[in-house]
Amino acid sequence: MNMIRNYYQDLTQTVSKSWEAFWFVRVETKTVSLLRLLVGSIALIYALLFTIQLTDWYAADGILSSSFTISMLSTEDNNYAYYWSLLYYVNTPVELWILHSIGLLVIGAFAVGFQTRYTSIAAFIFVASYAQRAPMLAGLIEPLLCPMVLYLCFAPCGNYFSVDAWLRAKKQKLADRKVEDSLGANITLRLIQVHLCMFYAMMALTKLGGYTWWGGESMWWLIAQNHSPLVDLRFLRDAPLFVFSWTHLVVLFELCFPLLIWVKVFRPLLIVLSILHWISLSLVTGNWEFGLLILALNVAFFSPEFVQSFLAKPEKSETIKGKDATQAA
Repeated sequence: MNMIRNYYQDLTQTVSKSWEAFWFVRVETKTVSLLRLLVGSIALIYALLFTIQLTDWYAADGILSSSFTISMLSTEDNNYAYYWSLLYYVNTPVELWILHSIGLLVIGAFAVGFQTRYTSIAAFIFVASYAQRAPMLAGLIEPLLCPMVLYLCFAPCGNYFSVDAWLRAKKQKLADRKVEDSLGANITLRLIQVHLCMFYAMMALTKLGGYTWWGGESMWWLIAQNHSPLVDLRFLRDAPLFVFSWTHLVVLFELCFPLLIWVKVFRPLLIVLSILHWISLSLVTGNWEFGLLILALNVAFFSPEFVQSFLAKPEKSETIKGKDATQAA
């Protein structure tokens, strides 16, 4: 009994310490700041695409007017509680353009890191509003972009690479510019990491439920469609073995990523493979926004030391020392 009790105590202590070390430690904020810059820029591109035929689709006399969209989403008892959007409350072209302009300004301010604590929340509201205005038209990017912007609301993601950081540097002395580590930054990174892995697992398991993915034909069906590819790869009809292998490698990669990305020795390899994976799929499917987003989220797995070494500027004192040494030589 003592052996069982000791094992149980060791097990609970190990799990507790691992759980605490995973979620509840303070980390530097450069990684989440870089993620804000990347995710915010993609969110701005996503919002800008609504500028095309904005009133043709969403005005009162548009293809998907507010009343028509709500009627499509309502249940038999007229209960409508699943979708909400700021764009449901504007119908005239002038109102639509004013709200859309405000949304672009807010998301742009979030991307460049201006008043980030406030613009992060406002940007999430606008991104969710765009995504839920016509959910029947939503693609792959909306289920991933909305939660990513939401997670960044929990972290001080304007500490670096931002207008906020530039304004703070102008006000403070060099000695006071040290930014403290943040618990919220770690929670945000972990949420993004877990969400990304679950998204990969979902995509892989969905593919395993399709016959064409098992048979190796799916990549050819994507290549053969006429309306969305960015490049024409139909010449690969003469290389069926390559197409079948490509199909199975897509599934294999999406199965391996959520498992092996947590192993540090495999992480650089998986990130490089993800670049090849999503560039090739973006060219075939035309979903380049989604490809950019999921590649940007790889930054969440970069170590703080890598971000620091990759983005750090040489210190002024080191430069002066180097000059002195050169002169002395």
